[in-house]
Amino acid sequence: GVSSALYKTPEARLLRQGPGIKCEPSHDLSQNECIQAATSLGGVLFDNELAVGYWRNAPPGCSIATNGGRIFYNFIDHKSFNDGNYNPVCKALEDEATFSISRKALEEKATLYTAIQGNKCISGHDFSEDECAAAAASVGGRLRDGNIVVGDWSHTPPGCFIEPSDKGIHFGTKFGSVNAGSFHPVCRAETEGEATLFEMSKALENKATLYPAIQGIKCTPGHYFTKEQCIAAAKSVGGHLRNGRLIAGGWGHTPSGCFLEPSDNAIHFGTNIFSNNAGIFRSVCRLESEIIVATLLPNREETKCKQGHGFSIESCVAAASSVGGILRDEEFEVGDWTTTPPGCFIEAADKAIHFNRNVDGINAGYFQPVCIKEPIEAVLLPSRSGSKCTPYHDFSKEECIAAALSVGGLLRDYNLIVGDWLHTPYGCFVQEKDKAIHFGTNIDGLNYGGFQPVCIAESVKAVLLPARDGTKCTQGHDFSKEDCIAAAASVGGNLRDGKFITGSWPDAPPGCFIELSDGAIHFGMNNATVNAGNFQPVCIKGPVEATLLPAIPGMKCKSGHDISQEECMCAALSLGGNPRDDQLIIGGWAHTPSGCFIQEKDKAIHFGTNIDGTNFGTFQPVCITEKAKARLLPSHKGNKCAEGLDFSKDDCIAAALSAGGYLRDGDIAVGDWSYAPSGCFIKSSDKAIHFGTNIDGINNGYFRPVCIPEPVKATLLPPRQGSSCLSGSELTEEQCCAAAELIGGNLRGGKFIVGDWSNTPSGCFLDASDKAIHFGKNVASINNGSFQPVCAAKTKVALLPSGKG
Repeated sequence: GVSSALYKTPEARLLRQGPGIKCEPSHDLSQNECIQAATSLGGVLFDNELAVGYWRNAPPGCSIATNGGRIFYNFIDHKSFNDGNYNPVCKALEDEATFSISRKALEEKATLYTAIQGNKCISGHDFSEDECAAAAASVGGRLRDGNIVVGDWSHTPPGCFIEPSDKGIHFGTKFGSVNAGSFHPVCRAETEGEATLFEMSKALENKATLYPAIQGIKCTPGHYFTKEQCIAAAKSVGGHLRNGRLIAGGWGHTPSGCFLEPSDNAIHFGTNIFSNNAGIFRSVCRLESEIIVATLLPNREETKCKQGHGFSIESCVAAASSVGGILRDEEFEVGDWTTTPPGCFIEAADKAIHFNRNVDGINAGYFQPVCIKEPIEAVLLPSRSGSKCTPYHDFSKEECIAAALSVGGLLRDYNLIVGDWLHTPYGCFVQEKDKAIHFGTNIDGLNYGGFQPVCIAESVKAVLLPARDGTKCTQGHDFSKEDCIAAAASVGGNLRDGKFITGSWPDAPPGCFIELSDGAIHFGMNNATVNAGNFQPVCIKGPVEATLLPAIPGMKCKSGHDISQEECMCAALSLGGNPRDDQLIIGGWAHTPSGCFIQEKDKAIHFGTNIDGTNFGTFQPVCITEKAKARLLPSHKGNKCAEGLDFSKDDCIAAALSAGGYLRDGDIAVGDWSYAPSGCFIKSSDKAIHFGTNIDGINNGYFRPVCIPEPVKATLLPPRQGSSCLSGSELTEEQCCAAAELIGGNLRGGKFIVGDWSNTPSGCFLDASDKAIHFGKNVASINNGSFQPVCAAKTKVALLPSGKG
């Protein structure tokens, strides 16, 4: 092999020890030269004698033993093999670059790529033929018969590479050759010192933890490092390579996976999954925050990961390993198969890890897809007598650790404590006094108090109202006492000292709320109490019918009619608001109303957090519609209320006021105009409320009819190619956001996404992968099958009884 000298004189060099290390051809010292050269480099003669002989495990020629420093001279030719316990003593190079650039100069500047079909160095990261030997040697390569192998192969990567069978160093001269998948390209590390053989130090920095040397202690499921990751992970917690090598074996008395031997912190990897730590080894495990959250689907026909839940080729080995996958013959199998699922999977027969590049592959039923596990949200219940999870909201034993850690639990002595106790709740829980995580197997166990059940959070959509005088949930949007903890926790609430506070306070809102000062969760039992402004009601998120008030100095929403920050975007969009730069603008301004509002000049949607803010007159508050629910139509020619949706003259004032109108000179204007719509309307220019008595009147485009709102009921179509809403059932852009939220849609990053795509349905739709709400303006677009149209549900369907006729 090629190595730089540890020490050198003008006549000789001392090479570093390592398996196979020996002098370069023509650089061996003679027996007579050996004594003087070796002693000048620190070697010693025992009894003033040079040790000479014929050894197969020592380098040929002159060397110094690493243990004791004795000088040896081996008469065997270059067929002997240095077992790593000798430092060769060689002639000095006249020019350090005559054979190659020194290994020292390239140490920590090379990285070894995976042996995958087509893999090669990225542009600008190739080593030259002169540099190849030293670079490849620095990542574990060996010179075959003392030479680098050079050729113009078509099935290998171009440039420097290593053949895995014997680590032989090669250099491919054929530009355009393609790696058949059996060779490791040797490339320049993108960041100096970033990677060496099997090392990913940068990627794993601060992601490993060292467990104590206790009998039976090992990594918990999902927290193991792979063999390839072990060196970098262990080095990050103080481990080192003994004699420059990772020590691997199938021992029965060590932990499985990556570990250190405390006597010298040597890095080891245990391949025996049934082994048991005798108590003298320290497991190297993933930090809890670095768990690879993977799930294994069953081996059924056509089974595959849901869109957006597949692992990348780079993450596949680690993800599949965390759910029981193995590398067959130490190889990661990558292909373009038609009968396997796309992406990462393991073969059911032997758990071999694979990755299929063919996105159209169909599972024949013999393979288990490895998918990103959808997050399970956990909630911590109070430690009250009898407290337990509601039916179907228990975590399994396997899920307990991750769920409990997410709500503040701790592993006592690094273990999940399992028992058949009578005085604790069944399932996953934490002990209140020290947060230790437990799992109770007794389904009849009764919580005596002191234990906090860890439960699957209810799939509730909660909204937090501002802390203002009189603010409370609208009727029908209150959470029950039983649902309050989970709902309030989902919007940032917490249990003060682990307790759920219930009571009847005159200055707090009724129902579920959190205290503004510390986020403590409360439940008010008295429906007649009034919020004094220090508490934030927690309400069921639902369709909000909003009204736009005029831009008048001091104008704000009435008490109890504020719209939450979460609901502001959709509510304002429904009234013609425009998200400036696709964002809800939030601030604590003194010259605007608090809560949701629209800036009059450009319709930009804002949310004011200053409860003392005063409207200077250029902002239109967006408020919950009062009981006289009204819908304001746009000022288009001919526009009028649909039949049966007109307000009477008596109801017109309240309805129009709720829609932002005002009384000019304190009264409604009534007339028999031919150029205005019949019924209730407001004038676009000044918002003055009118009532037209001419049933034949035709809107000339300067008036906005005030109508009884027709609730928009929406239906969600499946994500199929070509699917779209039927003619007449399309939602408008203004209706889209609120309607889509009702059936499970959400605003991705808080944005209502509008575009002119060709591969989506036109109109309102959800992205099937994450339910993000979109509106497509291209009427000629065709759904590619990844999107779910949201349509107006106008057709009533009835199931008739069976029978003749």
